[in-house]
Amino acid sequence: MLRILFLLQQVFMVWMLVDAIRRRAEYHWFFVILLPFGEWIYFFMVKIHDPDMRAIAGLVKWSRPPTVAELRGRYELTPSVANQLALARGMHDAGQFEAGAAEFAALLARDPEDRDALYGRAMCRVGLKDWIGAIADLESLLRVDPGYLEYEVWLHLAKAHWKVGAQDEAFATLEDLCRRSTRINHALAHAQYLHEVGRDEKARALLEEALKDYGLAPRFIKRRDWNWSVKARKLLGALPPSRSAAA
Repeated sequence: MLRILFLLQQVFMVWMLVDAIRRRAEYHWFFVILLPFGEWIYFFMVKIHDPDMRAIAGLVKWSRPPTVAELRGRYELTPSVANQLALARGMHDAGQFEAGAAEFAALLARDPEDRDALYGRAMCRVGLKDWIGAIADLESLLRVDPGYLEYEVWLHLAKAHWKVGAQDEAFATLEDLCRRSTRINHALAHAQYLHEVGRDEKARALLEEALKDYGLAPRFIKRRDWNWSVKARKLLGALPPSRSAAA
């Protein structure tokens, strides 16, 4: 039993190391992860803020998040990249999009390929409805890391294109996404946009293929994407009958 627990701990540590490498975390995080229980510190301080971790984050929020003033105080006391990033994110979460965008811009002045800063400024620009600016940041981010945040960036980019009336670019983005990823939520997003413009036959084909892949997926994938599969079935049921069926 102890051997199994030890192996699980090692696997978890490797997962956190890989995550730190992928997000280009500051070097001190690698030392933290290698300390006893350091991987858990990294998980709760960094990893849990990822979109896929939101459900877990909600379970462990035993106290209120720090205020922008508190985050600013921490940054002024210790002006590290991590504290500036936390301040910028806090500003975004508080709806202070202009201030948040400025902090993310300062981070990008230091490192133009900082993925977290590119994503953060893009989200602030989305909050400001600066869709053109958001498109620029999201496209820059995809050039640096196409798979960032489990491909979530592609969905934001498609939405931004849609908002400025660039439907062809939005569909091209979604088609590229679905070539790269087989996750059912990505096919669902593509189908929703297709349905919005009346391209129901293609939407139906996408959903049927995605649900077929979901049915063949490993159990942990089915658990993870169950909610998306329900939404996909709901949209599929709402589509008009296919032409072949109607005939």
